[in-house]
Amino acid sequence: MSDQLMETSQAKIEALEAKILELEAKLQAQAQEASEELHGGKEALIGNIKNGAERLYKDVSPLVEKYKEEQDEVLRAVGAKICEHPFVSVTAAFGVGLILAKLMENTVCHGGHSHRS
Repeated sequence: MSDQLMETSQAKIEALEAKILELEAKLQAQAQEASEELHGGKEALIGNIKNGAERLYKDVSPLVEKYKEEQDEVLRAVGAKICEHPFVSVTAAFGVGLILAKLMENTVCHGGHSHRS
């Protein structure tokens, strides 16, 4: 179930990224139009930029909210798995922490050289 939720979340994240790219392209086209209208005056340019920013915010806001909801679902699923297997979760977290500590010790204390003195 958790894997399916992760796949669904990943697909939705990819859809969100595609939508953002689409919106960036629209904004770039609007910026191009605005620069062409620059000869029409500074006020028109500022108005176009404001309108474009408002439309972008209006288009992206629901997607961000949807992504937050998906993130909450994933966190709940992970929390449930941790509750089902607390000993394994703590042991895994300890092991990962130990490995990271050793890697950091070698990198930070020895200037990136992995030799022991």
